[in-house]
Amino acid sequence: MALADRRHDRAQRKGSGAVGSAFHIATFTGWITRRFDESQIQEVGKVGMGTRIMKGASRLVVGTAIASGAWLITAIAIGWSAKECADGGTFRCMAASEWGDFFAGIFAPVAFLWLVVAVIIQSRELAAQRKELALTRTEVEANRKAMEAQVEESKRQAEFIGEQTKAITQGQHDSDLKTRLRLLRNWVIENCVTKNDGRPSLLTGSMPEDTQDFFVELVKRLLLAEYSHRVKLDDSKLNSLLAIDHQDLYYVCDRLIVISEMIDDVSPSMRTILKASNVSRVARMLLPVLPRPTEEDKVLFPTLFNDDEEVDAEDGRS
Repeated sequence: MALADRRHDRAQRKGSGAVGSAFHIATFTGWITRRFDESQIQEVGKVGMGTRIMKGASRLVVGTAIASGAWLITAIAIGWSAKECADGGTFRCMAASEWGDFFAGIFAPVAFLWLVVAVIIQSRELAAQRKELALTRTEVEANRKAMEAQVEESKRQAEFIGEQTKAITQGQHDSDLKTRLRLLRNWVIENCVTKNDGRPSLLTGSMPEDTQDFFVELVKRLLLAEYSHRVKLDDSKLNSLLAIDHQDLYYVCDRLIVISEMIDDVSPSMRTILKASNVSRVARMLLPVLPRPTEEDKVLFPTLFNDDEEVDAEDGRS
């Protein structure tokens, strides 16, 4: 009995020592984990969310590994000192089934602990991914708005360049038109006189000096002569017009047609002048009352005397 009591007391002292050792190991593990966390605080604050999650997971794994090791050491120590055989330690007295129960008992908490740790790490990673996705969506939306703004700005620039190009092109056509009007004015003044005595005709007498005003007045007199003849009001203006050489009149009509074809290319101000003068109609209206063209006239002025226009002119004369 005395021997059994001494063995029992010694086993209790060993068990108490093992428990105390386990407590100290757990305390030491917690201290190491806290020190590891404190050493990483400054570095973690300087990195991104994903890196913080990785460092946090590393700390958790290290702490869990230390805790698992401490638990295994403690469990083995408790198992070794829980009871004794007469000639050896506890493990020599265990049967195969007891070994299975022993390992199941010490590894089941470790497995559960690692399962919990894995769930915690995964949940943190999923939370970080959701935050990263939210930030990515925000950046994508900001980039989309920036791209839309760039597209709108590009459109405005393209429209501005188009307007500038159009203005330059219209300016060039305006310059061309003014040159044609000036040349037409000079040619009319020099050539459109009465063919018998060279006196001023309907197209040269009392005409404005300004080129554009001269053009408007020229078209006005041609239309008035045609209208007076067509409504049988007065043929004096038409007779004065026909006193000019017919090839000179054909040339004037040909130049007026060329000028009328520029109406879509010039600036709005010059377009208004051309439309107000009815220049696009005057040549076609005047041809039927002019003398019948000769073959030479058809060769010299092909714009005036194509087949359709020749038929119209013949109908007007008839």
